[in-house]
Amino acid sequence: MRIPCDLIQDLLPLYHDEVCSSDSRTLVEEHLLECPACCQVLDDLHEKVEHPLEDWSEIQALQKTWQKDKMRTRRIRITLVLISVFVLVSPLWLTLPKNQPVPSEEIEISQVCQLKDGTIVFHMYIDDGKVLEEITYDFGEDGCYYITPKHSILEAKRNTEHGLFNAYHSFYVYEDGAFEDAFPEVAADFYIKSVPAVYVGVPGDAVLVWKQGKTIPKATPAMEKMMKGRSWSMFSDVHTIDWDAYAAYLERTLGDEMFRKEGIP
Repeated sequence: MRIPCDLIQDLLPLYHDEVCSSDSRTLVEEHLLECPACCQVLDDLHEKVEHPLEDWSEIQALQKTWQKDKMRTRRIRITLVLISVFVLVSPLWLTLPKNQPVPSEEIEISQVCQLKDGTIVFHMYIDDGKVLEEITYDFGEDGCYYITPKHSILEAKRNTEHGLFNAYHSFYVYEDGAFEDAFPEVAADFYIKSVPAVYVGVPGDAVLVWKQGKTIPKATPAMEKMMKGRSWSMFSDVHTIDWDAYAAYLERTLGDEMFRKEGIP
C-alpha cells in the first residue's frame, strides 16, 4: 500500500533532524525512492535550514561595516570639535602676550668682574628648564638699565645646556663724551650711557649686577683672554649662534673657571 505524501511530508522534518524512529525512517526512505515530489520537499527543507547560517554571515559582515562607519563618524566628529575649539580660541591666543619676563627667582647671576678696560662681565643662567630666545635692553623710569630675558608662554623645554640661557654677557658704562674714546677698544657686548645701576630683570623684579660705587672684583687672566678673543658680534643674532662651538670656546679659554652647573656637560 502506497503511503500518502501528506503523511510522509509530516515526517520529513523529523527525518531531516534524525529524531524519528527507525520504522518511520524506513518508511520515509522507501517512499522517497518512488516519489520525486517528496524528495524535492526534503531538498527544500535542507535549504531552509542552511539559509539562516548564510544570513548570519551577511549580518556579521554588515555589523563589521557598521562598526567601521561608526568609528569613522566618531573620528570626524572629534576632528570637527577640535577645529571648532581652535577657531574659537585662536583670536584669544592672538591677544595674549607671547613673551614674558623671566621671574627674578629663576635668574642666577654669577662671576661678576671687571676687565682692565672697564668692561663689566657677568654670567647669567636661567634656571627654569626652558629655551630662551630673547633678551631685551631698556632704561627704567628710575634711570637704571634693565637687561630682560624673556620667554614665550609655551616656550619649548631645553634639550641641551648650551644656549642663551647659559652665557656670559658684558657691558661698558661710559660718561658723557667718553663713548668714542671707549669704542671699539673695549670688549663689551653693548655700551650704556652713565646709569646708577644695571639689573637683569624688570623694575620691581630684578637681580642687581652692578651699581655706581660698588666694588667689582678684577677679571682673571683667563676671563680677559675669553672676552678679548671672542667675536664682538657673537650675540648679534642669537638664532645663528653655534652654541656648542661657544661652549667649546669657553672651555678652551676659561678652563676650570668656566661656569658649571650640576648636569651641564
